Amino acid sequence: MPKKTYTPKPHTYQPGEVGYRNRGRQTGLDPFDTSREAGRMEGLFYRHLLRGTLRTRNPMVVLVLMVLGGLLVAGAIGMISGMVNDPYFADDFGSIFCIGTMVVFMGGLGLLMLRAGLTNAAQMSGFTRWWRRQFKHSKKTRKH
Repeated sequence: MPKKTYTPKPHTYQPGEVGYRNRGRQTGLDPFDTSREAGRMEGLFYRHLLRGTLRTRNPMVVLVLMVLGGLLVAGAIGMISGMVNDPYFADDFGSIFCIGTMVVFMGGLGLLMLRAGLTNAAQMSGFTRWWRRQFKHSKKTRKH
């Protein structure tokens, strides 16, 4: 008769996972483990932001996403208008490359944050459910 154990194995945590710094009998005050866990959570935030899968039900987070996204987009637009309207702007490649990189980074991150904020606001208000009901196609059987 085989010897079976029905008790589950204890969970083994990997560095950076939530709960790794509190594994066993540790207090969780190790600064390296704390920064690893914070870095992992920040990476997950950016991953979901880039993929468009950042979901939250907290209205304050949605408001912060929309305000910060709007500020970043407005800053990028201001930088572009400043470059265009300045008669003394240096036309060398280095300054255009540096400022252009910042404009693309700020504008892109701002647009991603605005998209996440608007998506979550529409989902919280029930607009997405209403939209799906309006355009739901009835399944009709067609005879060929």
